[in-house]
Formats: sequence, structure tokens, C-alpha cells
Amino acid sequence: MSSAIIVGGGIAGLRAANVLKSHGLKVTILEGRDRVGGRILTETEPFMHEMGASWFHSTATNNLMPLLKTLNIEGYFDDSSVVALTEHGPAKGSGGNVKNEFVAWAHNYFKLNPTAEDMSAKKLYQKYAESVSHIDSEAKEQGYAVARFFEIPFGMPFSEISGKAVSGAGGSRPRDLYILNGYTKVIDWLKKEIADDIKLGVDVSAIEKTSSGYKVTTSKGDYTADAVIVAAPLNVLKRGDISLPSDVSKVSQALQHMSYGGMSKIYLTFDKPFWDTSVDQFHYIPSENAKEAVLNQPFVIVNLAASGKAQGLCFLTSKETSDLLEKTSTKDDIVNLIKPVLSVLGYKDEKPTFVERTTWTQDKYAGNGTFSSTKVGDDRGAWLEAVHAVSGNLQFAGEHCAFDNAGAADGAFDSGSVAAKKILEGLKVAYKNDNFAKL
Repeated sequence: MSSAIIVGGGIAGLRAANVLKSHGLKVTILEGRDRVGGRILTETEPFMHEMGASWFHSTATNNLMPLLKTLNIEGYFDDSSVVALTEHGPAKGSGGNVKNEFVAWAHNYFKLNPTAEDMSAKKLYQKYAESVSHIDSEAKEQGYAVARFFEIPFGMPFSEISGKAVSGAGGSRPRDLYILNGYTKVIDWLKKEIADDIKLGVDVSAIEKTSSGYKVTTSKGDYTADAVIVAAPLNVLKRGDISLPSDVSKVSQALQHMSYGGMSKIYLTFDKPFWDTSVDQFHYIPSENAKEAVLNQPFVIVNLAASGKAQGLCFLTSKETSDLLEKTSTKDDIVNLIKPVLSVLGYKDEKPTFVERTTWTQDKYAGNGTFSSTKVGDDRGAWLEAVHAVSGNLQFAGEHCAFDNAGAADGAFDSGSVAAKKILEGLKVAYKNDNFAKL
């Protein structure tokens, strides 16, 4: 019987392990934490809420969608109504349209100038603003503020985000489904058949190629197998926390041209809502000159009351706000930090009944961040080419290895499928398709 070691028990590693075990391999999953799931973590008290992945993104193409019925997962399309706000109240003007025009202009700029060097999204916007005369200065300023919302999905400041990456972020996309009754249902489903194969509290430090397969050095001793799938977060690999074999040196080199972003969440609930509960999301548009530092940052605010989940709000923050959050030590500190944004929603000093924030940027097993990203000068294409060109019985998986929906749980899931298929090919085991591998 052939054997495989999976390094990392997130959704990518668990999916890969399931595929391999269903094809007759002996699998061992090595996970540093005391739980599996990685950056998927569902808390149940005082209400069910997600500390990590929260949506089935791009539902029209998401390979997890069949699980809605299979696992009785409930979701809510929370994009029916979105209200844009500024520190002075509801947003006015054409900022959103200008932002969309900027992305279209950026796409065309790099299309017409294919050899142009990458530049930050901030510099690219300035270049756009200087080149157009049909938009007045106020609209350009509004457009810039709205464009800064890229800071949240990229997990880094606008001045660091790759302009080339932003230029490819236009166009329409399928809807996102907000999960109501536990993303962990997916994790529980994945680990059901492999529960006895999971080793928790095992830190992996090195992977070596041997004459008969691979040796994996860990905090709990050495493990050997015919094949290995590395499903650790990008930044864990980039930092060199796990030493890789020399025959994947091109992967190690390409890692240096990838970046890692940080985003946090804040949950607040109240006895009674003071905000418009009919709105699905509020988007706070930052002001460059606000007196309060937090008002200089963008926020996506999910109205939990709209879906009936809780009388509360969930704030998705930029990297700069996430860094501020790391310095807070009490619930009062968290509330005081976010209070200026709450005031925009109508807050009058009501006492919250529940306060919680995420701490992914402090979590070494998460790579001290949340998802792969693209800084100026990065080359995601070169990374994907290098990682998917690897042949043999050492493969890589994770959201950073996904061709589509990188940074999302379904992208990670799909990457686990791809890595497992490559291992099966290397071991000359015929692949049997399933309902969750439409690749």
C-alpha cells in the first residue's frame, strides 16, 4: 500500500487526504494546532459566527456548492442592499463609478503597455487621475477613497498593492453566499473518513527526499512516506519554517515573489440595533484627513441582523486597522478603537453585549496573516507556474496554489484536489472522479 503525508490540516490538506485515502493510500495528516480546519473556525457562543472563512464566494463556480444540500448548510446572499457611508453620513457623488473607471483604465493601460513596470495601486491611481480631464477633482478624490477598498481583500495598504493585480480585478463576478449555520460543517465532513489519520500538535520543520520516498522531520519525531503534500499557508513556507528539498528550489525562489495579507474581523452585538437593519452591508469610505485615525481606513460592515443571525455587526478591516487591533488588550479597547465608525452608523454609547476580534496576524500556524496577496513587483503567475510544474511525489496545496479564487476556501479545496491527482499520477493510481472535483 502506498502512503502519503499531508502537512497541514486546513481545508486543502483535508481534501487532499480524503482523495488519496479513497484511492487506497495510507494517509497521515500532520497539524501543528490542537484542531483541524486552519483558517476556517466556527465559534458557537453566544451565537454561531465565523472567525475565518465566512462566505461561499463566487457561487456560480464554487465547487463547494453541492455541499449546501448534502450538509444542510444555510446561507444568505448579503448583497441585495449596500449603503456607502463617510464620516459625514451617507456617501454622495460618483466615487464608485470613478473607481470602476479607474480599474478599466488600469486594465487598458497595461494592455497597451505590456512591458510597463508594475507600480503601486496608489501610484497607478495618481497616473489615472492625471491622465483624465473629464472628471473633476472632487470626483477623483472620491474615486480614490472608494478604490482603497482593495485594501481589504488584498490585506495590505493601497500604497503596497500591485497595480497590475488591481488592473485585473474588474468585471462582474458571481454572488457570494454568507454562511449562517457553520462553515465547520465542511471541515467535519472532510475529517469524518480520516479522523484516525490526523496527528495534532505536530510541528513540521523539514521535508527531505530519500531513496525510497520522503522523510518529514517534526516535533514528535520523523515520519516517512512515498509522497508528501505540503498544505501549509504561504507565509509559513516563505519564512522558511519548513525546510524543503533542493529539487523544488524553483518553488522556493518563486515564493520570494509572493506576499501575504492581513485582515481582521470584529464582532459586536447589542440589546437593540441602532443601525438600519434592512441593509445587508455598510461600506465605510475612508477620509484622508479625518481626526480619528480609524476613520482613515476602509471598512466592510456586515449587518448580522439582516439575516437574522444576531443583533450585531461584523467589521472586516484593512491591514492598518488590523495592526491597531493587535495592540488592544481589552474589550473596551476594541470598542473604543471602532467607536468613531460606530458613530457613523448612529451609535450613541450603547453598551455591547458581546465583543470579539480575530487574531490571525498573531497566529504562526496561519502564517501571521490571512491569505496570499500581491505586492508591487510580485509575480503570482510565475509562482503558479513553478508550483504546478513540480513533478513527482511532492506537491503543494492551499489557497495560494489556486488558479481561481485564491484566498478563498473553495480555492484551497480545489488545490487539494489538484495536488492529490498529481500524487496519484506519480504513483500510477487511476483517478476516480467525484462530485467535488470539476477540474
